[in-house]
Amino acid sequence: MKILRYTRCAGAALGLTIAAWASAAPTPIISYLQPLGAAAGNLSSITISPDGRYLAFRQDTPTGTASDIYIYDRNTGATTQANLKLGGGIPVNAKCDLPVLSNEALYAVFVCSGLPMGVAGSEVKYAGQSYLVYDRLQNKTELIAQGSANAIIDLTNAIGLSVDGKYAAFRTRRILANGNSSYTLTIRNMASKTSQETAATSANIGQQMVLLNISQNGRYVSYSGRATPGSVIGDLAVFDKVTGVTEVVNVNAAGVHSNGSEAEVAMSADGNFVAFASGATNLVASQTGATRGVFLRDRSSGKLELISGTAVATYGGVSLSANGRYVSYFSNSNLCVYDRLTKKTRSAPAAYSVGTRVSADNRYVVSQVNQMPGGPGRAIMLIDFGARPGLNLSASGLSLTEGGIAGTYTAVLAQVPDADVNVALSADMQLVLARPQLTFTPDNWNQPQVVSVQAPNDGIAQGPRSGAVTNTVSSSDVEYTVIKPAKVTVAINDAVVPTIVVPAPAWNHSDLPLTGTAAPGATVMLTATNQSTGWLTSVSTVADAQGHWSYVLTGLTSGTHELDVQADGIHGVPQTVTVAL
Repeated sequence: MKILRYTRCAGAALGLTIAAWASAAPTPIISYLQPLGAAAGNLSSITISPDGRYLAFRQDTPTGTASDIYIYDRNTGATTQANLKLGGGIPVNAKCDLPVLSNEALYAVFVCSGLPMGVAGSEVKYAGQSYLVYDRLQNKTELIAQGSANAIIDLTNAIGLSVDGKYAAFRTRRILANGNSSYTLTIRNMASKTSQETAATSANIGQQMVLLNISQNGRYVSYSGRATPGSVIGDLAVFDKVTGVTEVVNVNAAGVHSNGSEAEVAMSADGNFVAFASGATNLVASQTGATRGVFLRDRSSGKLELISGTAVATYGGVSLSANGRYVSYFSNSNLCVYDRLTKKTRSAPAAYSVGTRVSADNRYVVSQVNQMPGGPGRAIMLIDFGARPGLNLSASGLSLTEGGIAGTYTAVLAQVPDADVNVALSADMQLVLARPQLTFTPDNWNQPQVVSVQAPNDGIAQGPRSGAVTNTVSSSDVEYTVIKPAKVTVAINDAVVPTIVVPAPAWNHSDLPLTGTAAPGATVMLTATNQSTGWLTSVSTVADAQGHWSYVLTGLTSGTHELDVQADGIHGVPQTVTVAL
């Protein structure tokens, strides 16, 4: 079932309307999915791989007595169980939850009761729960960490995973003498399979099922918690593994702590941007009343921005794209997506939805729907917001020889613009462009245009070097004003004039062995023309790493033959040979 519709978010205070820019943005496509069918039982804890292809979810049995983790491939429609027993095989009566996927779903991490999963010693007190990782390519599950008396793992303790799956972050707890719990944040290197406990403060868990976020390089971890057991003050924090500093992010410009309630924080892949929902009224000057708002903080600049406007609404389910550009959140019955660069907000209907998770570019947003529209049971709601406006280049690099043939690449827009989009082309002094600009219109935006570049022969031996062609986008369409210039690197080699050597000026065989030199690795084109009869043949070979080539021309006829050689568009000195058969 699919719904195609636009709605508005509660962000009118920002001066935004969908109608003003709908022509440049594709209509969101909403799909409802039940990969194992409505009769399989309730599904929950839905997530999506950063690349947007795979979904993972917890699937309960129809009786609700067990729960497994599954990965759904949107391209093939295949569903794979991820929580396999450590020794292989399908577990019986497993209890697993909170999956997180890496790019291409190469890895899935989750938490499970250990005994059904084959974790040794799970019957020992406090050792019953474990963090696990599923390797999709090897189709096996491995242990990350097992609970113990000093490191208790709860089924509601979430685990975080970096975009590429190299690092994970999780929390464990121990029971203090006074009956309270103390939490420890641990970072795990998934490649070396080593774990490091950190000195992160405020690691107490406010809402346990809120996911942790760990940066691509494993340095930063964001989480929600409370400074002290029993405290009503919630901390949203980012821990820096290198400096050992815990930074509380739900504070205003003066460093005053939020006076509202917060439950979760989302973080970009580089650890710089964090987004969260708050009921505070003291974080930014533009707040009025007790509206629950969504905030975005730039940690490098310290800037805190209220992105959801001031209209009264209930916000939650905050997620942040890996590049830190897009923030997703619920506003009443809508799913809203805020663009940090254009300051625009898009939305789609999302009634009865719970939680959001996003692909790395925020094109795809998933959430749990407690009632499938038009059918029974819970479902996965997948919203496709379409490709983001951008400039797509067919190549990121070229290789040219001075005085040789031109190199080419194509450019095309990723999305229809509201107005003409100009792409200014500029090249280093060592390069020459066939034209200085490309122009795309709302009519030809999806038709690739060719950029041609050459390296003139300056007659100076400089050795291998590099240049670049810069593609700079400009337009009155705001969506295309925020696109960063894209560079195509060009490897430049000095001109090498190819040579051709004939065995003798007169030849009495139809096969003629030739040798010569050219630029190492160059494609050498050989042409033989019988000036007496007009017979012609053209062949190619490749010069070796030292620049030498050889080839045997066949089928020659009697007469005087002119032999031409060229490589990288550079012609050598022609040679002649007289064939008498």
